[in-house]
Amino acid sequence: MCKFEEINKRYNTEYTNRLYKNKNIFYELNEKTNDKYLCGSYLIDGTCYEYSDKMYEKQELLYNSVKNEETVLEIGSYMGHSLLIMLLSNPNLKITCVDIDDNYTKPCTDILNKYFNNQITFIHGNSINVIEELINKKEKFDFFHIDASHENSIVTKEFNGVLQLNKNIHYMKVIFDDWLCMEKLSKEILKKYKIINDVIPVCGWSNRLLIINLVKFKTFNPFYFFLFDNYLF
Repeated sequence: MCKFEEINKRYNTEYTNRLYKNKNIFYELNEKTNDKYLCGSYLIDGTCYEYSDKMYEKQELLYNSVKNEETVLEIGSYMGHSLLIMLLSNPNLKITCVDIDDNYTKPCTDILNKYFNNQITFIHGNSINVIEELINKKEKFDFFHIDASHENSIVTKEFNGVLQLNKNIHYMKVIFDDWLCMEKLSKEILKKYKIINDVIPVCGWSNRLLIINLVKFKTFNPFYFFLFDNYLF
């Protein structure tokens, strides 16, 4: 029994079903990058190029979070594993992804675009500079996945930048990967904004989903809890 078949039988969710059926894409991504520097990603733990369910909960959080979105900006894509998860969830999703190293991301986005009808636009460059360019172009996005630098100061600049790229004036939806590396920023966000939803899966190298009320008031507003009932996992 292959690892994907074993995982699918263990969890038997929509996510694992689709991942199992599309395991060939995972293998193709890994074949393209397995002669390069190895570290962890959404689907591997960094010890070898094999699928790992040590991070299953955060994989499923990302999968479920983008089901109803139209556009995503991803900062940091590496081997394209998070891109694969999002497109398995929502094959019509338009994703703009940014990475400073195109040795990994460019060939992996080429593979994914082959299977998902060119849904990904890859921008090679420094995240802060690219975000500024997107602001100047007046680009807007429904959802953000931030997974590039793990330095709090840089992630803070990225977050402040993508705030200006958020499509909805009332709320923002963002996932920070490896969120403990930016715990200071998380505390500042919690202090400044009313949080509509905050999800931290229990798993290795956890990510964190925040749905942020940009109106900034701190009083209870039942309208927002009604509006986001589908996001309360």
